[in-house]
Amino acid sequence: MKQDFNHEAVEASTVHMIQNGIYHLQAHRFAENEMLHSGRLLRWAEPKPGSHIVDLGSGIGAQAAAWMEMRPDLKFTLVNLNSFQLDMSPSGCRTILCNMENVPVSSGKFDMALACFSIGHCDLENVMYEASRLLKPDGIFFVYDMVAGKGRSDALHSIAYEIYDRNTLEFEAAKAGLILDFYMEPSDSGEIKSKVPEIGQLFAGLQPAIWRFIKDDNEYL
Repeated sequence: MKQDFNHEAVEASTVHMIQNGIYHLQAHRFAENEMLHSGRLLRWAEPKPGSHIVDLGSGIGAQAAAWMEMRPDLKFTLVNLNSFQLDMSPSGCRTILCNMENVPVSSGKFDMALACFSIGHCDLENVMYEASRLLKPDGIFFVYDMVAGKGRSDALHSIAYEIYDRNTLEFEAAKAGLILDFYMEPSDSGEIKSKVPEIGQLFAGLQPAIWRFIKDDNEYL
């Protein structure tokens, strides 16, 4: 985890977003409201029935709350370095206050891991190996983040967030035994930018992207 992680900035941003009706602390929306947006992410992620999911950098747990409403069979463990956000997590989820590069849980425990707008706070190699370690063989690592588009801005450096290009991210995943299942760059509804214009400025020139990896079941044989 990067040493210049700014807890005060994260907490102020969290309050600002919630005051604007934004609970999924993500920069893009793929539908006209948060529940439909989360439903699309759930459809792309395709967790197996009864999956135990670890959300790495879980924000206030809005993703878990929405998915559990749509899929009551799902179980969540929420990982966050910021206690202010973690304290807002929905009931029924286990919460762990820790660095997402070093989660104090035994190996091979989870059916799915999520990193939704959180991976840029981490050392990419470290978090890929940690996600792989936490997953069962054939487990799924679902990543929702950004790639650089035209006119890329470096504004995200102000909040200590790094944008990893697609090739680098997929290379580090492969090193960790995570096989790419699919990649896509879905269209952005722009809804969040109309509610909070400064978000549009912060993420100018960036394109939302989705990765779904599967852990190689031969990795540790």
